[in-house]
Amino acid sequence: VLGFGEVGSAGMLLVTEYATAVGLETLPAERIEGVLERVWSQLAILRRARIAHRRLTPDNVMVEGSGQVWLVDFAGAEVVADDSQLIDDVVELLGATAALVGPERAVAPALTTSVAQTGQSSAVPAT
Repeated sequence: VLGFGEVGSAGMLLVTEYATAVGLETLPAERIEGVLERVWSQLAILRRARIAHRRLTPDNVMVEGSGQVWLVDFAGAEVVADDSQLIDDVVELLGATAALVGPERAVAPALTTSVAQTGQSSAVPAT
């Protein structure tokens, strides 16, 4: 996501970049582990903007050869999302990544995502 904004009184504009990348599920587990912190950072950016993706499956997380991570398929996204919708994204991403690399290795990067990006201690909300 490069940017977003309001279009008139009833619409939103989402600007994305074309990426030549592969789905997270096609990568070996070791490579997935290497990019998970970047995946969580992308989700933290969405959370800060209060955008709920709502479809965080491994095929909607794309990775370029350079390691750049892209979240794609915003067709079901919700802008001005409520806390419940934002938490649902965290749950979806935890489930998707845990299925690929195991729960312990999926959770660790979520817990270390930058405070500056989320305004919280991590991308995972406090309970």
